Amino acid sequence: MAAPVLCRLWSGRRWALAYINRGSRHGAGTPTGSRSSGKREQSSVVQQPLITAEKPRKGEHEWAAVVGLEIHAQISSNSKLFSGSQVHFAAPPNSLVSFFDASLPGTLPVLNRRCVEAAVMTGLALNCRINKKSLFDRKHYFYADLPRVS
Repeated sequence: MAAPVLCRLWSGRRWALAYINRGSRHGAGTPTGSRSSGKREQSSVVQQPLITAEKPRKGEHEWAAVVGLEIHAQISSNSKLFSGSQVHFAAPPNSLVSFFDASLPGTLPVLNRRCVEAAVMTGLALNCRINKKSLFDRKHYFYADLPRVS
């Protein structure tokens, strides 16, 4: 059985549905115990008629698929993004914590300029669109095992 594959035609504007013949090698498509005719197949891809998208019918919405990637990367920096605390992998637990990291009331974040510059430069190198304005929201978790401030 051939597997359907969507491939782009030479024009680059239309897509065609093609079926790849799994028995494309000499004798690969013949059953066990039978003799091959010794002839090679001309092509391993059989192209079907073009499939084009229909225009939306009256009353229907025209939808477009939008696909995006969410990529997490660590910026090489000596301090954290929102506090001046140092970053060392081998440091003992809770030894590099600032007041902001500990979520003490009244402490405000200080954005690390070098991290922002590195992120923008990476985005420009990857030909990304950089927003002129960015907003940051901090998550607050309330679990039973966390210490409470009363």
